[in-house]
Amino acid sequence: MTKRYSGRRSMWLALALPLALGACSDRGRAGSDSAAIRQQTLADTGALSATAGFVESSPAFTDAGILAMIDEASQSDSIAAALADEKASDPDVKAFAALMMAEHHALRLEGDLLEKRLSITPRLPASDPLAPTAEDEMIALRATPKGPEFDRTYIQKEIVTHQAVRDFAEQARRSTPSGDIRSFIDLMTPVIRRHLDRAQTLRKKLVQAT
Repeated sequence: MTKRYSGRRSMWLALALPLALGACSDRGRAGSDSAAIRQQTLADTGALSATAGFVESSPAFTDAGILAMIDEASQSDSIAAALADEKASDPDVKAFAALMMAEHHALRLEGDLLEKRLSITPRLPASDPLAPTAEDEMIALRATPKGPEFDRTYIQKEIVTHQAVRDFAEQARRSTPSGDIRSFIDLMTPVIRRHLDRAQTLRKKLVQAT
């Protein structure tokens, strides 16, 4: 099977990584829990993604594709949250971003362990259904200034992102023959739903405040 770098993947990384590095430039809060989580999250983003930049021509819902896309979803959410930690103004939005970094980081570590246990090398499919949503969020967050406008944009994009990941997870669970991967999806799904519920609650709060 021929491996190649995805143009879409390269675009996503070009958008995300400079933002991530900028988000960890604030050393004044280096002793805080959120800063420590942010820096650890961003360090692991590179380490855990060494193989996820390759794509294959097979359908999206192979086991290798499923694991790659699950990791991609948590990676993009972690980077978006690191940026939100820097640019958000509402304390509850900042707390939500810290939760996203911590829990998506934990999911990435669980996925990495599963890949090793199953001896599966994750490969993003050419027809990656999650990449457009991740790209759209990064473009929007990059363009939005700090403050209340960013709070609203970030939370709205997180709702869209988590809805997309929830729907993807349901399809992936039906597609994989692996009981271990189904169990991982069963572990992930309540986390995604909880994040979505929290984001929807925050959206209501932010709308009422305007």
